[in-house]
Amino acid sequence: MHDAKSWRRTHRALTITQVVSIFGIVAFSASQNIDTEWVARQASVLKEPVEFLQLWNRALSPLLAGLIILCQWLKKIVGPPRIWQALTDVLTTFRDVVYPDKDDDDVHQNRITLFKYKRVCLRARCFWKVWGGWLVPVVRTGHTTLTGPTIFRAPDRPEQARIKRGKPRGAKDVQQGVAGMAWNREKVYMVANLPAVANEPGDPDLAEYAERTGVSIDWLRRTKPLARSYCGIPIEVGGRRWGVVVLDSHNPEGIRETGQMQRKYELLGRIVRTLC
Repeated sequence: MHDAKSWRRTHRALTITQVVSIFGIVAFSASQNIDTEWVARQASVLKEPVEFLQLWNRALSPLLAGLIILCQWLKKIVGPPRIWQALTDVLTTFRDVVYPDKDDDDVHQNRITLFKYKRVCLRARCFWKVWGGWLVPVVRTGHTTLTGPTIFRAPDRPEQARIKRGKPRGAKDVQQGVAGMAWNREKVYMVANLPAVANEPGDPDLAEYAERTGVSIDWLRRTKPLARSYCGIPIEVGGRRWGVVVLDSHNPEGIRETGQMQRKYELLGRIVRTLC
């Protein structure tokens, strides 16, 4: 997961690579009409660079052209930096709206995360599970909460992410979570008043927490989540599912199911949808 500055640096690096590649192609092309003997008489130090350009023109010019195309494709995937900055600003502003009682010093206890759907995710722990659909976090409020994000399963068929007997079917590290539940249901999914999980053997609250949040008991024991309430908001762009916005709070009543708050959650989804 990256913040807006990381997206901006990535976009700038790709642009610089394209510019350098264009100058390289121009240099290779221009060198073909230069007489190396004339160059040697005018400035002998330039003879070897010109000969290099002439010799490697056919091999390197196509590679540079391919690099330009690749960078353009990657820039399209990354997206304009201003969009990521706008998304970060929107999520930060809405955090103050939907968590009016939060403490300014505890931003990590009241967060908003934007997950984007990816059909292939190389961060999946099992190589044979990289395909099939994942929800990957791309923006999260709070600079101290950007590390160690969790990915969630978002298969085309919801039953593929079903949790069975405390473990997800297929692999113990495949979870759908609140993000995946909102994705599969295609509507806002809220869960509040979750029990405080002690992560001790025989803790009766583990099964309830796992059932209501779409994860396994084993996963809970490893990650030790602290959030006591969640809200997942599916995002559609151009009539197709794009991702999910997830709100999580340490307050068991931090996610409120009142009509007014429901409208705020839906408004957040519409604003994010417009920017994506």
